[in-house]
Amino acid sequence: MNKTTKILSGAAIGVITIAVTCAIFFLTGTNSGKTALDWISFAFVLLAEGVLLGSVLFLTAKPSPSSGTIIRAGILSSLSIYWVITAVLALFRNAFEHSPKGFLLIQVTLLAAVAIVSILLNMLAQKVVATDEKAKEEQWLTGNSKTGKRGEF
Repeated sequence: MNKTTKILSGAAIGVITIAVTCAIFFLTGTNSGKTALDWISFAFVLLAEGVLLGSVLFLTAKPSPSSGTIIRAGILSSLSIYWVITAVLALFRNAFEHSPKGFLLIQVTLLAAVAIVSILLNMLAQKVVATDEKAKEEQWLTGNSKTGKRGEF
């Protein structure tokens, strides 16, 4: 499967997921009966889906060195877990009926945690790239390459 097909497939899946989320939100209950908590919950679910979709598209389009595996696996896993937790919290939003600020606090905290994990994974991936480059340079300098000749790999 080529890169364009992967990007289009990922985009289609993301758009379908977002469309289904919108349909479920607007077709259940009455629009006039939606509370602020319903709208906040809906906004965070859409945010989680949008961030996950954007990350999938970005990581699919970006060339992947050895550190790409760390970024892909780690970031996509953490964003997927964030999306699932956000969706589950949206289902149980009525438990926060008397404390919408508590619901908002949990959502913001989760978002911050995912952002921190993503930044840390990116830093780890950059360290892997730097280590790989240093190892290649040392191999070249010492002549310990696959060919046995200095400067050839």
